[in-house]
Amino acid sequence: TLDIHSTFADDPVIVEGDEDSEAQPKKGDQFIHQHDAKIYLDPEDDPVLKGFNEALLGANVGDDVDFELTIPEGDEDYADIVGRKIQFNVNIAQIETVLLEELNDEFAQKVTAEEDDGPLDLAGLRVRISESILDSKTQNTKDAYFTEVIDDIVEVSEFAFPQMMIDEQVEDLIKNFEERLKRSNMSLDVYLSVTGQTKEAIEQEYQEPAILSIKRSLAMREVIVAENLTVPDAEITSRIDELVARFGEQAEAIRGMFDTPDMRTRMANDVLQEFVVDRVIAIARGEEIPEPTDEQPTEAETPVENVVEAEPAVSEEEAPATKDE
Repeated sequence: TLDIHSTFADDPVIVEGDEDSEAQPKKGDQFIHQHDAKIYLDPEDDPVLKGFNEALLGANVGDDVDFELTIPEGDEDYADIVGRKIQFNVNIAQIETVLLEELNDEFAQKVTAEEDDGPLDLAGLRVRISESILDSKTQNTKDAYFTEVIDDIVEVSEFAFPQMMIDEQVEDLIKNFEERLKRSNMSLDVYLSVTGQTKEAIEQEYQEPAILSIKRSLAMREVIVAENLTVPDAEITSRIDELVARFGEQAEAIRGMFDTPDMRTRMANDVLQEFVVDRVIAIARGEEIPEPTDEQPTEAETPVENVVEAEPAVSEEEAPATKDE
């Protein structure tokens, strides 16, 4: 736990007529000021700036550590102030040590005891982890291909939507950005102060990502309608069964929390998203797919119009970025 006080240690380079450079923080202006910051000192990931962890090595509870760091090239969090020097004063309020258990069969059996196929020995746990990593990489590749295809569809399509949709999407994206800042122990106000930006500038920066997100969403909706994609209630029930089964003997008691109209609609939306991704990829690859029908969905299916579609995510490259802890 740290108390972090930091200020800019130099003045910005002012370019006459350049409003951005003139708006940059001056020497002595606050950079980060935070009390009781819960910082995990990961040697492979500096939580604030490169060199932050190293500067605190050897410090004890109660120590005040003073040091200066330079904002490095390539730090997307502070792209507007690269090269600026920051003076830190950090008070070490509390130190906690994380003791990791020895990796052995006993540890593996303990963490997999409640698994359907558990308990596993260490070799079995390693196989499970390897499979999980492979599944994650496969899913990432699939998502990237889908995004590429849907963006190709967007590129050759025409869209019409009101400015209100863009404004609402920008607001949602900024809220997501604020959540990411919070995970880095920073508020939006502090971020704006540090980078010399305004809320209006951030809103403007999000205009293009918001428009792209809306276009992707509308393109996906057209696929849903054209391909007559619906979600059978049996699919939702199966997903709920799978979910509550993880609670073992308490499964039926827990079921009531998930098997509600609102939760079923949410799940139907998630499943529909999966159906869209699979169908778009199948079409792009020229795979054989069932012919769309004109039949209306039965009561055992969730109609398209009853599903609230989630907006496709904006990638990290399409929005301002900040580090997670």
